[in-house]
Amino acid sequence: MEQGILKVTEREVGEIEASAVKLGITVEGENLLYGNAALEKCAEVKRTVERLNIVDPEVLVHVKSVLIKSESGWFSKLSKGVYCLELTLKHLDKMNELLGVILDMPNVTMNSLEWVFEEDQVKIDLIKKAMAKAKLKAEAMSSAVAHHVVGIRACSDSYDIPNVNVTVRSPLRDSSAGRMLRARGATSVPTADIGTEMKGKKEIVAVASVEFVIAREKAEQCAAEVRLAAAADRP
Repeated sequence: MEQGILKVTEREVGEIEASAVKLGITVEGENLLYGNAALEKCAEVKRTVERLNIVDPEVLVHVKSVLIKSESGWFSKLSKGVYCLELTLKHLDKMNELLGVILDMPNVTMNSLEWVFEEDQVKIDLIKKAMAKAKLKAEAMSSAVAHHVVGIRACSDSYDIPNVNVTVRSPLRDSSAGRMLRARGATSVPTADIGTEMKGKKEIVAVASVEFVIAREKAEQCAAEVRLAAAADRP
C-alpha cells in the first residue's frame, strides 16, 4: 500500500473572562514591622485593610514584602516601612469601588493589576475543535488526490495567550486619569490609561499541527495494478 504524509495546521479562537483580579499596592507606614503582623499592628495598613473590607469583606490581603524607608540610609528608630500588599478580589463587580478607595487614600499607591483566568478547560475545548477541523481538512485534501487518512504520525498543540496584566509605571493617584477617577467617584467606570486596556477578558488561540498518514484509495490502487498487469502481458 502506497502511503504518504499530509501535514495540516488548524487554529481555533475563543475568549475567556477573568475569575478574579490581583492588585498590587504599597502602603507607607510610620512604623517598621515585618510580615503579616503589619496587618494588625501597623496603623496605616490596618486602616487600609478596614476600608477595603467595607467594599468587600471577602477581599484577600497578603503582605508580599516590606521596604525600609530611612533618611539616614540605614536602620534607625526613625525608619519607616513601605508595605507591598497583594489584594485578591473575586467579586469583580466591586472592582470600580475598590479602585476608588485605593485612589482616595493618601498613603496608598497602586502598582499593578493582574487578571486571574481559569484557562485549562477552555484550552482543552479549543484544541479539541482545532483537531476536529484538522481531521476534516485532511480528509478533504487527501480525497482530492484519491487518498484517504489511515492514521496519525505525529501531532502537537500550542497556544497564543496575550498578557493583559497592568504594571503602573508612575503612581496612578498623581496621574490625570487618577484625578479624573476621584472626581467622578468610586461608582464610575475607570478610564485610566495605565499601560493596557483594563478589561477582564482575553483571547486564546489554540493551534493543532497534525501529520496524517494517508494511503491511495483501494479502487485507484486496483486500477493501477490492473494497468501494470496488462502492461506486463504485452509482448
